Amino acid sequence: MKFSSIPTVLMDSVFPKYCAVCRRTGAWLCPECVGKLTPAMPECYICRRISDHHTTHESCLRNTDGFSGFKRMFVWKRYDGQARAIMKTYKYQSTEALGHTIAKLILPKIKVIFADLTPSNTIIVPVPIHSWRHNQRGFNQSLIIGEYLAKGLDWLSIPDLLGRKTGSKHQAGLSRRERLDNIRNSFHINKAVALGISTIGTVRHIVLVDDVITTGSTISHAGKLIEKEFPSVSIYGITLFRGAVRAWPGVRSQQITTRPFAGTQGREPMRTRKRNRTC
Repeated sequence: MKFSSIPTVLMDSVFPKYCAVCRRTGAWLCPECVGKLTPAMPECYICRRISDHHTTHESCLRNTDGFSGFKRMFVWKRYDGQARAIMKTYKYQSTEALGHTIAKLILPKIKVIFADLTPSNTIIVPVPIHSWRHNQRGFNQSLIIGEYLAKGLDWLSIPDLLGRKTGSKHQAGLSRRERLDNIRNSFHINKAVALGISTIGTVRHIVLVDDVITTGSTISHAGKLIEKEFPSVSIYGITLFRGAVRAWPGVRSQQITTRPFAGTQGREPMRTRKRNRTC
């Protein structure tokens, strides 16, 4: 045994790793439980129809309430029972190392989906959490994911471009309308950091990272602020999980039935989705 590995061995013996889902020891996420997670289809994040590389339809971008929208919104898995167990352990049991495990799993996919973004003009920004939640958990779960991805992709990580104002409620458990009202004006731009980015002069792409997207209200309000500050920059999104299928606010929708691509691994049963009539 190498001397450098002794601290790790001692830590694992005192504080053993255990799967966030099945609780078996050995890893923060065991291969069996990862395999049971429901794949998220490559889709437009607004109308939820299939779209190559998670690209947002141009027609959908016209319905984003004053925000040009995310050019691409990557989602790793569906937010079902397995995913909820993972996030509960990650966020509420202070298991920071689980974030590194998740980021390592999604990194190969991110390299493919965002292969067109040049490292020298791409920055990654986490969606911030309230300071009291950060003090309670000890970390921002989106920041952990974002910094790991930034290192693997050679992107520049700017963790403090966005700040979170106090006063808003936790988004979990709120209705769609309550989420929209709750998140409005809850972020602010750190002007000093924004000025520093502007002086670089080469930033063309900003990638926002969040853990779970449901209505998209949280990450979209953050994106809207960034777009206002940097109007010439293209904005993208990366999220771990996506919640229930819902229409985008202000988008007229109808019920349709969709199937995944033929030959797609991890097929899902037919299900009802909503789509934008203009797509």
